[in-house]
Amino acid sequence: MIESKQRRNHWQAYSCQDGKLTLHAYESTIRCKPIQTILTTDYIQSVFADLKRTRLPMYTYDHIGKLVVLPIMDLHLGKLGWAKEVGDDYDLDIATALYKKSVLDILAKIKGYGLNIEKFIYPIGQDFYHYDSTTGTTTHGTRMDTDTRWQKMYKRGVELLVWTIELLRTIAPVEVYYTPGNHDEMLSYAATVSVQCYYDKIDAVVVNLSPTRRKYIRYGVGLIGLAHGDKEKTRIEDAMQLEAKEDWGQTVYREMYLGHLHSEHAKEAGGVIYRRIGSITAPDAWHDESAFIGATRRMEAFVWDRETGPELTIKSNVRIEKEEG
Repeated sequence: MIESKQRRNHWQAYSCQDGKLTLHAYESTIRCKPIQTILTTDYIQSVFADLKRTRLPMYTYDHIGKLVVLPIMDLHLGKLGWAKEVGDDYDLDIATALYKKSVLDILAKIKGYGLNIEKFIYPIGQDFYHYDSTTGTTTHGTRMDTDTRWQKMYKRGVELLVWTIELLRTIAPVEVYYTPGNHDEMLSYAATVSVQCYYDKIDAVVVNLSPTRRKYIRYGVGLIGLAHGDKEKTRIEDAMQLEAKEDWGQTVYREMYLGHLHSEHAKEAGGVIYRRIGSITAPDAWHDESAFIGATRRMEAFVWDRETGPELTIKSNVRIEKEEG
């Protein structure tokens, strides 16, 4: 406690013409002094002496029992982007190289963090392919700018999926979930069937081929949702608690991973965090014309614990080396 005294002054002047005037000049003074004698030099020294005797607790991190969700959103394999038109080049080979570099970067960080992973969740779909027909159109007929034939695009995609799963299963078992997008509903399903056939005799890889647009995975006290999020709009905020009633009632932490927008957004509503996940893809002519530009290009992975829920987000940012000249 302190005792304070305050004083405020202002000045006046006299004019023959205007009489008494109040000048715009003020003074404020506050004087304070302690009303107790406890805050002394001896008291301060005793406080620091007590701090020296305090033992700080040692914190440890439990590395056991982690789940990693690796949602590859909106790769758009087969898209054509021309740097002189849209800022960055993008084609089948560039997408392949960026994809592999990003996956390897995330796995290196998992190793660097010393995480002990017991399972991976790996969705397939989410506009993994850029188009879905022999004529270069999406599932519903929108024509796309493409750089390759559909057979070459499809084959490259299946090779990338198997390459990824082979890497993941050297660390932990993998659960694959088909999650359709709006560009590639048929080809991504066919690719997931190919993956299932390839790993049919491998116990460490389980493939979920359900055609449902939204998937839910229970992990300890957590509930994870997967969807592209192109059709539901705000109705997505009612889906998890209605479609996964039992798991909803037995979990504490709930998140839903969505794609489609090629940029990051997060919203918490009704006990669920809805995360729009970014993409490593580059803009094409349509995105540039519509000014859908400027999003940070990255791949992300999400680490969950059985008892404490979502714990860590691992990001791999795309770094484009510009050629000189």
